Amino acid sequence: MRRKSTEETMLFEFSQLNMMHFEPCSEEEVRLCKQCIENEQTLPSGYFQDFDGKVITFFKIDSTEKEHETIRTIIETRKLRYLRTIRNCFVFLTIIITLRELFEFLSSLG
Repeated sequence: MRRKSTEETMLFEFSQLNMMHFEPCSEEEVRLCKQCIENEQTLPSGYFQDFDGKVITFFKIDSTEKEHETIRTIIETRKLRYLRTIRNCFVFLTIIITLRELFEFLSSLG
């Protein structure tokens, strides 16, 4: 079994984040891909294979693939959203700790 290339791994991760979509190959495209593999040639540009242990599946990048700049914008937007979530968690924890300390102080007075 051949190891996935860095490009295939990156494209798979993009597909998991809904940044890229793949569509299955037609029967003719599958025959072309199988012929390339049998002749030990690389697959045509834009075509990839996935092996799940039993079946080799061929797929291609959807023709509506987003441009690199759009993908970069999506990634940066998600990073900002995650940073905002982390900040909100820190604020929440700070408030909880402050309230706990305040209650401990008030209970020690009484």
